[in-house]
Amino acid sequence: MAERSGPFCVWHAAAELGSTIGVGFITGNKDGLSDIYRGREQFEDFRPVEVDQYPAVFANSPDLRSSGMCTVYVGISDTLAFRATEGGQLDASGSCDRAKQVAAAALTTIQEAR
Repeated sequence: MAERSGPFCVWHAAAELGSTIGVGFITGNKDGLSDIYRGREQFEDFRPVEVDQYPAVFANSPDLRSSGMCTVYVGISDTLAFRATEGGQLDASGSCDRAKQVAAAALTTIQEAR
């Protein structure tokens, strides 16, 4: 599970949706996304996915997708992952789609910074 988060930023993204998005590095897990997988039983919602060809997983506990909350964790190396979140008035599918879009935008920024 995500033991400790490093820097985390939150933005109020779309007032009409009550949308708040966030991105943060999971620095407390020394084995990146593998640590999230090892703690998978702690999540009510756990679904592997890819974000722009990077391994990722929707992992939510409690499972608040129907209330517009969704988090996706993305592995960017063997030792580092980040999470992207959406919190707003979207439905379960919309909130996870939005979290995935936020993760893809973060990946673009990370790749450009290299």
